[in-house]
Amino acid sequence: MEKLQLESWSRHASYATNVYPKIQRLLAEYKLRVIALNPSRSSEFVKRELEQISAGVAERLGLTGADTPSVVYTDPATALILARSQTGQLEFPKDHVNFRMSIYLGRMVQNPLLETAIVLNMDGPKITSKARALRKLNLHRMQSAAPDDLLVQRVEEVLVDEVCRIGVDLNLLLNLRPQRALPVLQYVCGLGLNRAGQILSEGAARQGFTNRSLLSDFLPPSVYRNVSGFLAIRAAHFDPSVLHYGLAKSESQIRWAEPEDYLRFHPLDATYVISIAVFIACP
Repeated sequence: MEKLQLESWSRHASYATNVYPKIQRLLAEYKLRVIALNPSRSSEFVKRELEQISAGVAERLGLTGADTPSVVYTDPATALILARSQTGQLEFPKDHVNFRMSIYLGRMVQNPLLETAIVLNMDGPKITSKARALRKLNLHRMQSAAPDDLLVQRVEEVLVDEVCRIGVDLNLLLNLRPQRALPVLQYVCGLGLNRAGQILSEGAARQGFTNRSLLSDFLPPSVYRNVSGFLAIRAAHFDPSVLHYGLAKSESQIRWAEPEDYLRFHPLDATYVISIAVFIACP
């Protein structure tokens, strides 16, 4: 216990001298909103220190609410794998691996489900390739004992459950490059790789989707019926200033879809839901 305590104070002194002043400068200069912290034995102690620093900087700059920097736990393993991978080298060919890792770490904070799906599929659709990628992640202490096919099957079942639980905003997904959007869209229950690619292609050709019924123009009825409840259409995401490729060429295309297209009930039940809502609002 005494050794751990001395080590903790020694580390604290080092951080206070070398690390914390740099963090203060970065927070003030760039008005950062998030500090990603790797979970470890001393992370609770460091987290409290960083939260105090963030609060001090926010008070000095007059930041409130969502603009106040927050400290979140983020495992850097996924970001490091992507930074060292061929995917990372192709996406950022001129940047050092540490710079790439910083970018992927920020993406992990924003959308860990998307980045996990990308890691799983970055070496191709084969079971052996996916298993090799998964074994680089510390998902479970017994994962090394599982056969490749069982490991991939169980992880993909979890991905399907989580993607369907959260839902997918198609127009927000279309803001990404297809190589980044496809891995997560394929885990919508009832889609798969080929149908997910078809939706992305159609979305790019149509410059985004303005309502969910457009999916029935090219998806078979059974597929549309199965997947549409997990897909959201929010036309307000047609923002040409942030898009990587061609959506919303003009302001006339930036308009809201039907409200039910962003709600979680199935579109085939829309008539009943609206009738119930009207009945409740106007008894």
